[in-house]
Parts: sequence; structure tokens; C-alpha cells
Amino acid sequence: MKKNFIYLLGSGGHAKVIIDILLNYKIKINKIISKKKTNDKFFDKYDFIYEKDFKYDPEIKIKFYLGIGSSYNMMERFRIIKKYSKMKIKFENVISKSAIVSQSSVVGCGTHILSNCIIGPSSKIGKNCIINSGAIIEHDAVIGNNCHVAPGAIVLGGAHIGPNTFIGSNSTIVQTTKIKENSFIKSGKIIK
Repeated sequence: MKKNFIYLLGSGGHAKVIIDILLNYKIKINKIISKKKTNDKFFDKYDFIYEKDFKYDPEIKIKFYLGIGSSYNMMERFRIIKKYSKMKIKFENVISKSAIVSQSSVVGCGTHILSNCIIGPSSKIGKNCIINSGAIIEHDAVIGNNCHVAPGAIVLGGAHIGPNTFIGSNSTIVQTTKIKENSFIKSGKIIK
């Protein structure tokens, strides 16, 4: 049986969160791919590859995790996802053990559902999203691809969030509200 290698793309704060969640599942990272070498001691025990030196060999079984977060600029994260998609790389989902995810919800590939999140019944979350710590996605809500719902944000029932949207910390999107793609919602806002 061939061994799966585990690679993580990114070496910042979001990468730390992803590593912690993976360690709770006893998944160990073999290599970290990043644009630049970090001075953060947290990453010292991991093998490092510069992104420019990375060559993908589809013959080697590798599971890829996206450790690049976003604040404000969702398009930069989307550009990175697109670059790796061209190499036929799909990112794995990361769902914290403390998250509550309804069995009737749908979660796209490469999505991160972090600690203490609640994902309600019949909700749909697109590909490569970040549902950050303590966020709540209520029943029948739709989150488009490549969105970031920041810590403590609440998306109420039936709301629709367009792709590449950032919902700031402690914001509330009221039920059935539609947010257009590429939107930026500031922290603490209530959107009706």
C-alpha cells in the first residue's frame, strides 16, 4: 500500500490553525509549501519547499491542504487556488472536531470549518471557503465559492452570499438577505 504524503500550502497564522486541527485527527504534515521561509518557530519542525521550487508529480499520492487565509482580499487567495487547480490539485476539507455540521448540509471541497462553528440543516457551502472559529451558518443559507466568514459572524436562514466575499467578525447577515459576489462586509455590521 502506497503512503499518502501530506502537504500544506502556506506558513502564516491560518496555516497554524489548520495544522492544529489536523493534529487532532493525528494527521501529520510532511512538507510546507510557501512563497517565503518564515521565522516563526512554530514551523521549525516541518520540511519546507519554496513555492517556486515545487514540482507536482501526479504519480505520487499527495493530499493537499490550503493553509492560506484571507483578510479583506479574497481575490489573492482565489488566484492561488486557481494556480494549483491548473495542476489538477484539489485541496482537502478541514473540519474541526468541535464544529457541528448538519448531515443535510453540503460542503464543497477545500473548505475549512473551524472550531466551534455551527452549520445548519440544508445549508450549502461552496468550494475553498473559510468558516472561521465560532461562525454560525443557519438553515438553508448558501455560501458561494471562496468566501471567508470571519470569527463570530452569523449568516441567518436562507441568506445567499456571493462568491469571493468576506464577512467580517461578529457581523450578522439577516435571513433571506442576498450579498453580491466580491463583497466586503465590515466587522460588527448587520446587513438586512
